[in-house]
Amino acid sequence: MTVPVGETVKMGVHIDTNVLESDDGDQMLTATLTADVDVPTDSSPSDGVGEDAAVVSKNPDDGEYSSIQGAVDDVDGTTVYVEPGTYEESVEVDVEGLTLRGTTDPESGDAAIVVGQNSDTITVQSNDVTVERLNIQNPEGSPSGPDDNAGALGVNVESGNTGVSVISNVITEIGTENDDANPMAVYAQGATDQITVESNTITDLEGTDEDQGALQAVHINSQRSLGSIDEGIDGARIANNSITDLLDTRSAVAVRFNGDVSGEIVGNTISDLNTEGDIPGTNDPGGFTQVLALSEGGNSTTGPTDVTIENNDISNVETTTSGNFAPPTHLIVTESASNVSVTGNSFSADSPDVEVFVQDASETLDLTSVDQNNTFTPSVQKSGRALYPGDITLVTGGGDALQTAIDDASDGDTLAVDGSTYNAVSVDKSLDIQSIFARPTIDATADRIEVSASDVLLSGFDIDLSNGEVVYVNPGEGLVFRNNTVELSRSSPHGIRIDDAGTAETVVSNNEFTLSSSERDDPQAILFSDGSNYTVTNNILDGGTKGQAILVSTQGSETKEFDIERLC
Repeated sequence: MTVPVGETVKMGVHIDTNVLESDDGDQMLTATLTADVDVPTDSSPSDGVGEDAAVVSKNPDDGEYSSIQGAVDDVDGTTVYVEPGTYEESVEVDVEGLTLRGTTDPESGDAAIVVGQNSDTITVQSNDVTVERLNIQNPEGSPSGPDDNAGALGVNVESGNTGVSVISNVITEIGTENDDANPMAVYAQGATDQITVESNTITDLEGTDEDQGALQAVHINSQRSLGSIDEGIDGARIANNSITDLLDTRSAVAVRFNGDVSGEIVGNTISDLNTEGDIPGTNDPGGFTQVLALSEGGNSTTGPTDVTIENNDISNVETTTSGNFAPPTHLIVTESASNVSVTGNSFSADSPDVEVFVQDASETLDLTSVDQNNTFTPSVQKSGRALYPGDITLVTGGGDALQTAIDDASDGDTLAVDGSTYNAVSVDKSLDIQSIFARPTIDATADRIEVSASDVLLSGFDIDLSNGEVVYVNPGEGLVFRNNTVELSRSSPHGIRIDDAGTAETVVSNNEFTLSSSERDDPQAILFSDGSNYTVTNNILDGGTKGQAILVSTQGSETKEFDIERLC
């Protein structure tokens, strides 16, 4: 009898006592069952269907292999079993129907760990390949630069290979040690029909520190317009995976169907996606987080069609980073997508930023039905072709609409402001006032913006003070002023003046103050007067010949405490 590696069988021992010569009832009988697990020198182990298989071990016996690639190259059958240990190699699987399987739990301390040595840890180059029960890592990758969109991959399914399954693996530490990597746990492109990514734990992917590329945990990418590829990808199945801890500077995506892709995204648990959005050398927020994306990009000619999105659990999106140029979005559907079903999912808005539950550019989703057939926390509101959390106030239309919303709001409310042009405002309540999708303009060219309440957030605006006065804050306690551009006044030297900050932290970060007029050469971007505990980071002053980026008034006797990380 042959037992496949990694599997068990129950066996019994029968002892015929009739052959015993003694009548002593107290006689002890001992039976010993011995199994020879070594491979005889003239044979090979067999898999469950009787074909030849290969065993990879860190301590190989006769007939076994010390490298995974060596076993793949030599196997004359259907299975390569990988015993526990760390294998530092990149593996190319070009044997049709081959299963590459770890013999132990990939989440245990006794896992078979494969650490990639170039851009791919495992490259699939044939049909009907299964990659199963491995711990797959690729911390370094081999990107040519931050514009290399596939510089660190866990499993890469090359074009034209169908029926590939990536099942019950741990795929982790992808791109974590290379700031130029655009990592992907699983990547399949070009006519890779019936790709299955199921029951994997995908965690700890880290992208570039530049405003280029994207981190994508699972990317199914039809590039139908390429000359050698004339088919889309049918029957993709992304199911029952755990996808967590994704971090990028520009974009973090959990699952993307790009181009002419059909299939299902079902039963996945997705959490802790974050996009930093701080582009080195600028104040511009550059990030956007998309959990599930049905898109038309790159070399694709259309969007996904016939896609089922069902029973996924999405939470903790963009909870540790904030102020990106686009809001974190749970599901985004491109204009050319069609026949998309969204049912039984759980969406939870947990970010300090304004989130979007569903954004439908295709205009084919019945958003009322989506609301009714999924669970949203908090409950939703519909505006245009999108579903938003119901606990925010959407501000649209420009003019005095922002001031009206402020007047109607209560302390603690969040105002999400569209990209229109608004008149100068006075904020007398503790509010979060944020842009959404595009930067709105506050035209204070003949006025000032005044904040007379504590704990106010003002984020993501273009503020024009060119013929006006200043952003005046009193009290400044708990103020967060971030990711804004401020055109400084020609008549007043200050961009933002903060009085009486108190003891709660006051934050001025990632803003750009500019003076385009030649009438003044002494701009003062930030003036602090009376208070303590200011944090000033990543602000830019551009303009003037002898301006002061930060001016600290000597009024009062309190000590000013500053954390100034970067000022250009």
